This record gives sequence, structure tokens and C-alpha cells, in this order.
Amino acid sequence: TAAVFIGLRLSSLPGASQLGTMVGIGISVGALVMLTIFTWLNNLSPPKPKPPRQNWPDAPRFTRDVCIASGILFCIALIVLVLRGTPAISTSADDLRPKESHASRVFVEIWTKFGWGENGGIQVVFAGKDEAEVGERIEQAQRILNNDQSEIDREVVFPPSFLLANRTNQQANRDNVRAALTQRKRIVEEAPNIERPSNLNAGHVSEMLALSNAIFDAWERFTALPADDRITPSDATSRWALDSFVSRDAAPVCALGTIKLPLRSEATNAEELRLAEKLGSDGIYPAGWPLLRPAIVRIMSHEFYWVVIPMAAILLVMLWLAFRRLRRVALSVAALAFSFVALLSIMTLLGAQWNLMNLAAIPLLLGAGLDYSIHMQLALQRLNGDTAEARRTIGRALVLCGLSTATGFGTLIGSTNAGLASLGLVCTIGIIITMLTCVFILPAWYGRTHRKA
Repeated sequence: TAAVFIGLRLSSLPGASQLGTMVGIGISVGALVMLTIFTWLNNLSPPKPKPPRQNWPDAPRFTRDVCIASGILFCIALIVLVLRGTPAISTSADDLRPKESHASRVFVEIWTKFGWGENGGIQVVFAGKDEAEVGERIEQAQRILNNDQSEIDREVVFPPSFLLANRTNQQANRDNVRAALTQRKRIVEEAPNIERPSNLNAGHVSEMLALSNAIFDAWERFTALPADDRITPSDATSRWALDSFVSRDAAPVCALGTIKLPLRSEATNAEELRLAEKLGSDGIYPAGWPLLRPAIVRIMSHEFYWVVIPMAAILLVMLWLAFRRLRRVALSVAALAFSFVALLSIMTLLGAQWNLMNLAAIPLLLGAGLDYSIHMQLALQRLNGDTAEARRTIGRALVLCGLSTATGFGTLIGSTNAGLASLGLVCTIGIIITMLTCVFILPAWYGRTHRKA
């Protein structure tokens, strides 16, 4: 089981990789504790007398009936899959959204009222260490779009970069301001003697001089600052305008723009991906739920070929190390296959789909199925095929283990995130099916394949 979970480090999803690492280490430490400290503590107490063995009535007939019942169930599951199809693979970003979220509802309402729901388009996030760098990124994206030719009309709504501090312009302005400050004394002295229009009285001139002096004072403070410092508007009106499209609460500083496209179609979807690829760079991040679809498809393909298939190979190796007999390895594989087919049929009946989140349930269920089948077959081997005693001893432990694990995953079904809820549903159903298969059906198969001549 630890090997299976550590195998999740092959996943391209950081969360799944970290989950595999933590659980793999936890299981390994737990096994070490059980084999050392727990065993030592258990040996300190006097052994309890073993309860009398209970003979299962008509064991061969019961084994035959279970085998027949499992065959019927397998056929029913196959019929469901043939008639209703296997669970679809969803690549929609909706599977990753919150199920119940006030912010999400408001977002959808705004999106609908502005007519963006019917139109295509993407959002673009500009990020930088300060406002000046964000402004440079906005201008860079604007230049890219100006040089880009497209047959699809688009409306670019980017934040005005002139409202953000630009270090090149401010450095040039420092030289101009210093030149203007050399004329301050002359301007102040000559201003009262300048001939003024008849409608401009002396009071107006005083106000103009006071304003000029205030501007000169601000310029002097500006030139006194280090050359690398960048000045941003500090008055309330400018701050309010900037806060409408710039986030400055934490690093990095971010601004949001939009590229609007015509009514949604295949051409619009392709244009969104093309623009995202063209604009995407360090500090310029195309965003939006529609862009997640191709990324999800790519990640799911990676997860299947680089996680699920290697995980299956690891399982076969671990089964061979555990049994060293092809027949017993085949029994464990058959139990896993039976459980998986049953899971697929139940998912089909419930209308559940595979998505990026619950795809992680596959290696987890493979690990659990491997664990349960090894426990049961080793118990049957130790008990010389006594299925009744195996169910009474190890079977009871597996039922408790399976139910506790299923209960833990079952709590995820109530998650507000649709992806986590689907992961909880698949894991809960899969764990229960795997546990029942290994406790009740696998012993019957073992008995039929290990009958003495």
C-alpha cells in the first residue's frame, strides 16, 4: 500500500504528489510501529484462550453458491455497461468549481448580465513586483496584440498603463523638473508684474502663485528622492481609480484585463487558446475557466499513462513478491477487476463521471484492493483454506478497516467543491465494493481454485 501511494509522486498534480508522499510515509511508519512496539506491548499481556472454531455448514455448497452469485453480479454489471455505457470522462472546468459559493454565484450573475456568458473571451492577469512593472507588462501585451493579425474581431479592454508609474518616463521627468526648478525664483518674482487680463483680479493671481509654489514644492520632494524610487499617485481619487483594476494588498502587484470575442463557437474556442498561447509569458497570465479544458485533457492523459499504468506494474510486482504463485496473483487481479467493473456500473447508474479530481481514486482503490486481497489470501493459506475461519478473523478486521476508510472518504461527499465531492463518492463506493469482494467473494474463488483432488 505504501508503494502504491508513493507512486502518486509521478502525478503532475502537486496535491496528489504530496498526498502520496504523506500517506506512504505514514503507512510505512505505522507498519514499523505495529511490527515492533505494538507486538512487544501485546506480548506483555497473557494470551487469551482462543474461542472454539465454528464450522461453516455445507462449506462446498456455500462456496459454489458464492461463485455463482459473483458470476451473476459480474454479468449484470457488464450488461449495465453495455446498455448504458461506461462513465464519461469529463474535461469540463465545472468539476473543479465550488458547488455552493456566494462569490461564484455573483461572478456568474455579473458574467450573464454583461452578456459575456454567450460571448467568448479570456481574462488576462498582469503581475509584477510593483505598479511600474505591471504597467510595462500591459504595454507589452498591447504591442503583441497590435502586431497580431486575426480574422476574428476582438475588443481589448486593458487597464490604462499611463495611470501606473513608469520608471523610464519618471526618470526623464526628473531632468525636466530640475530644469524647471532653476526658473522658480524668477517665475515667483516676475509673476506679480505680469500684465493680466481685466477679468483676472489680484486675488486670483495670489491663488495661482500659491498653487505654483505647491507644485514647485512637490517637484523638489520628487527630485530629492533616490533615482530608483518610483512615484505613484497618493491622493484619494487616484487611489480609488487604481484600486478598481489593480490589487496592491500583497506581492506581487496584479492588474486585470479582458479580451472580448464574438458569440461562442468552435472558432471562438480556438481563438481563445491561440491568444492564451501568444500572450502567456512571465508576468502575463491568460486566465478563465474555458482555458482549463485543454489543460485538464493534457493532465488526465499524463495521469493515465504516467501514473495509472506504472501503478498497475507496481501492483503486479508487489503481488508476485507476496505470493510467488501465478494462481494467487491471478486471484488478486480478478478481485480487483471484479471490483472495478462493479464500480463502473454503479457510477453509470448514478450518472457519475470521471474528472481530474476523482481520477486520483483509481490508484488509491488499486492499493486498497491489493492490501485486502493479500491479507485474505495469506489468511486462507495459513488456515488451509478454511473460509469460515478466515471470515471470522481477518474478514472481521477487513470489514472494520474498509468501513472506517469508506467513512473517512464519505465525509468528502458533502464538500462544497464539486471535484472533492466526486472524489469522496468514488472512493467510498470503491472501497466498500473492494472490501466486500475480498471478504466474501475472494475466499469462495480461493476455495474453488484450491480444491484437493
